[in-house]
Amino acid sequence: MHRSNRDDACKRALRESILSNDYDIISLENTTHNKRTKVQMYDILFSGEIDPLKIREEFDRDFEEYHLNPGRSYVKITSIHTMRETEKKTNTLCRIVVKYCNDYRPYPSELSFRQLVHKNAELNKTIESWKKAYRELYLKSFKQEECPVCYCCLQKDNMELPICAHGICNSCFTKCDKCPLCRTVY
Repeated sequence: MHRSNRDDACKRALRESILSNDYDIISLENTTHNKRTKVQMYDILFSGEIDPLKIREEFDRDFEEYHLNPGRSYVKITSIHTMRETEKKTNTLCRIVVKYCNDYRPYPSELSFRQLVHKNAELNKTIESWKKAYRELYLKSFKQEECPVCYCCLQKDNMELPICAHGICNSCFTKCDKCPLCRTVY
């Protein structure tokens, strides 16, 4: 399986972002001379005239979740220029700067199947350790709770702890698809 380099991955992320949903992209190219530097510049040529304020807001909102530090942008639009080719044909050039921080990619990245399986296993371990810690804390608090379905006394060995953290006994957990207290889907 071909694994994309960061330039290909960035272009894919830019094409799949909100920019491609509302605007017609004519071309997208990396204009940085040295492709190994931490700061890369991309030029996107759009067909037609685009409202600069609107596209900046949409773009910032699309990439905001990938910032390592709050308030510090790693992918941002630096300039937007409208170019008139003829009286009837107008294009908009948008320059985007992408700052890389070590191996971190400030946009959605492709994960291989093996990486997804590994991440899933790590998350399951974390969830299980939280459940174990909760059960131990439950035992230390001298408060005895009952299963909200069958009213049996919950113990460390018969308690299931779904995502919502409302305890339920093992046998009732297998019969329910939603939490009986808050209706969160299991």
